[in-house]
Amino acid sequence: MVLLGEKPATDLTIFTDTQEEMLEEEENLKDIGLKFKKIGQHEKNGRIVAKFSIANEKNDLNELLNTDPLVDHEKFGLLMGFPPSAVKAFLDKKLMSMEDERKILEENPDIVFSNFRLSQANGQAEIETLRRWSNEIKEAAPDIYKKLKGK
Repeated sequence: MVLLGEKPATDLTIFTDTQEEMLEEEENLKDIGLKFKKIGQHEKNGRIVAKFSIANEKNDLNELLNTDPLVDHEKFGLLMGFPPSAVKAFLDKKLMSMEDERKILEENPDIVFSNFRLSQANGQAEIETLRRWSNEIKEAAPDIYKKLKGK
């Protein structure tokens, strides 16, 4: 979504089997022009796991790197490209119930992203952001869409 211009920035976790594969993944990030910083790397269950912060613009990357999501929910949410109404609802604790949210997502099987909570007041409009993101990834990277849909 960052590469497609739908999000200013995001956190990305990459899993590989070897360190060489991880280096290849880092080269891929460079080759497509994303700004990024590796936040950490460790081994888990025999795999290499690396966490990155990525953005299209250096300023957005710096903002993300300097934003603690546990402290500044608003700034973090907006950097992640979440709708302002969803970010505000999260801050004000006026979120749609998990049950209602789950029902909406079940009614919309084409949506493969659900990485922010929907607000009580604007949930139907916010679902359109998730639909747009899903359609964008379906068009730009159908293989990724299929993987996300299968999970």
